[in-house]
Amino acid sequence: MGETGIEGEEAGREPLNWGEEAEIPRRSSCRTWEMLYRENCASRTLRWDVRTGEQATLDFGEPVASKQEGDLGEMSGQANRDSSCDACRTAICKANKGGFKNVHAEDLLAPLLKALLDKTKLNPSEVGDIVVGTVLAPGSQRAIECRMAAFYAGFPETVPIKTVNRQCSSGLQAIADVVSAIKAGFYDVGIGAGLESMTVNKIGWEGPPNPKAKHFQEVQDCYLPMGVTSENVAERYGITKEEQDQTAVVSHKRAAAAIASGKLKEEIVPVTVKVVDPNTGYEKEITISVDEGVRPETSLYGLAKLKPAFKKGGSTTAVGVHPAVMGIGPAVAIPAAVKAAGLQLKDIDLYEINEAFASQYVYCIKDLGLDPGKVNVNGGAIALGHPLGATGARCVITLLNEMKRRGRDCRFGIISMCIGSGMGAAAVFERGDAADLP
Repeated sequence: MGETGIEGEEAGREPLNWGEEAEIPRRSSCRTWEMLYRENCASRTLRWDVRTGEQATLDFGEPVASKQEGDLGEMSGQANRDSSCDACRTAICKANKGGFKNVHAEDLLAPLLKALLDKTKLNPSEVGDIVVGTVLAPGSQRAIECRMAAFYAGFPETVPIKTVNRQCSSGLQAIADVVSAIKAGFYDVGIGAGLESMTVNKIGWEGPPNPKAKHFQEVQDCYLPMGVTSENVAERYGITKEEQDQTAVVSHKRAAAAIASGKLKEEIVPVTVKVVDPNTGYEKEITISVDEGVRPETSLYGLAKLKPAFKKGGSTTAVGVHPAVMGIGPAVAIPAAVKAAGLQLKDIDLYEINEAFASQYVYCIKDLGLDPGKVNVNGGAIALGHPLGATGARCVITLLNEMKRRGRDCRFGIISMCIGSGMGAAAVFERGDAADLP
């Protein structure tokens, strides 16, 4: 059934109550796929926890500068000394037909690296490493593309680069690797990022299954399509289609409101690309600065008419994110990260949990007893999209920007996501200017 060994209560939970938000007509959607990031955070402590038990902590000194906008795909800091961090991202575009469909991966990363240097006035030669989370692209090629992006952005040959892949948490893993290296004293300044183009690189499996898999249930479950694992969660834990539809409506409503208010604009670096008009054949330049997947018209009525996408009689429909890694890992990873940080769930002011599928997202909120009003307050992946290698960084960026807007009353925030093959990741962030509050 693809539960990958994560235990939980059986069906019979109370439905998740979204309040009045789910009643406003909206429509769910989107496949979106290329992005990256950077931002200025007043975060002093990063706690990182994965079900495999890995953890890294960085205690920052007081920020050098007060600017704190954007997203966290690029991160710089000095452990236990005055330090700063900054983050941003591109907009997220639809796969195969969106604004970035003809854009090379390095041309998505380079503008963000350049924006980071321009904004922070950082001397690029001071950067000890650039770490990029990425999932679907061939490892060697993507690593070279990222190296090319660094050159385009003005980094000297002395600054190294590497890519990391922990599936849907790859962007967060990149940041955690930078934090760990700074803490260990390998360098003082590093950049963590996430990058994915799901137009160029498709989800798929190369070669035939290993015949030995039939003797190991956990191995068999690793082959399951992600949509099927979403159905497994819905069936086992009693997550109804109505709850999932409500989740989609709320995600789109919140994302649309965040765009309208200018909140998401604060974290996005506009990218100018060339596109060819399919009708005239003429090439023109356009600037992309808004996420493409948000559908303000999403409604419960419209979603109720959609047929199940993965299983006859099922409840998961192809109106959310592109079929991506599914799981209830956040329900396990979040408590572990909170405990490692010496906190309790009641201490957390804000959450960003990746909406890989509505079923697993609803389960995690219900299992942990979270207030839905504190989770994904600006919408999530159901509306914005889930470019696999970039999602972890995007979530950090969005979290830090919202923590900045809320001020010292928002001291602790968490991001979390499930990971393919049955893992979960979570990180706790603390505002530096709130750390000394009682």
